[in-house]
Amino acid sequence: MARFAAEGYEESPGALSPSVFWWHEGTFTQVARQDDAGLHIQLTEQAMELVARFVGA
Repeated sequence: MARFAAEGYEESPGALSPSVFWWHEGTFTQVARQDDAGLHIQLTEQAMELVARFVGA
């Protein structure tokens, strides 16, 4: 999702943000951002647990 948002931001004339946010228990937390150095992903502990469940870890 982070890569899609970053590429969509670069290639689209619309108002898509290059950032990805995690919505958990009523709070938004930014988990991905893009700058001149590249794409940066920093998952919350809850997001990492969810990813681990998806990959079967």
